[in-house]
Amino acid sequence: MYDQIYSNYSNNKYIYNKCPDEFIQSFCSVPHANDFEWVSARFLPHPQQEHIFVLGNEWGSIALFNAKEDLDKYKFIRRGSRCIHSVILDFCFLPGIPEWLIALSGKSHIYLIDITNGKPIYCLYGHSCSVRCASVWPGNPHLLVSGSRDGSILGWDLRSPPLGQITIDGSEWGAFPPSRTFAFAHESAGVVSPSSCKRSKTVASITGLLHFGENYVISSSSSASRLFKIIFTKF
Repeated sequence: MYDQIYSNYSNNKYIYNKCPDEFIQSFCSVPHANDFEWVSARFLPHPQQEHIFVLGNEWGSIALFNAKEDLDKYKFIRRGSRCIHSVILDFCFLPGIPEWLIALSGKSHIYLIDITNGKPIYCLYGHSCSVRCASVWPGNPHLLVSGSRDGSILGWDLRSPPLGQITIDGSEWGAFPPSRTFAFAHESAGVVSPSSCKRSKTVASITGLLHFGENYVISSSSSASRLFKIIFTKF
């Protein structure tokens, strides 16, 4: 960790249209503790921990912060560690299990991490593109659904035993396959091909998931024709 002062104002306004962060930092006189971009942020939902929030950056590092602490001398930083080797797009918390954290990566994996020590627990594999969203049923924190750019929705039961170990960038993870698979959950009608006069189907990316009762999930997608859908997900 080191300090970096941004005080160089440039007359080149074109770069600020492309990189607005550079414009803000050109007026900044506060030391920066991290050169890497923070991509995701969430406050912990657990009782008595609502003042704690977690950040994830583009290099796979996760840091916990205490919003009640003073900003001086970095007292607000509780702990930080590099957990995975990919950008962290979002987080998902497990109700009733405050020490566990779900990290959605820019690759095709989902990571279950122990935030008390930053150590890996499980690697949930099954998607073929970056994972964009996840939802946990509050009544059972072991049941998780996830959506990806590949158009699939996968269901996970964390009570099931992992299938051996998987090594990712030198770290050992418990390999965890999905319990339910909904491939092409929002398949779009696509466009008509002039040569065949047939309408080709396209895969719509899953953009959001929300539990609607214990066994139902509302999903949203990038498809204009099938923006929302209710899926029965009983394990």
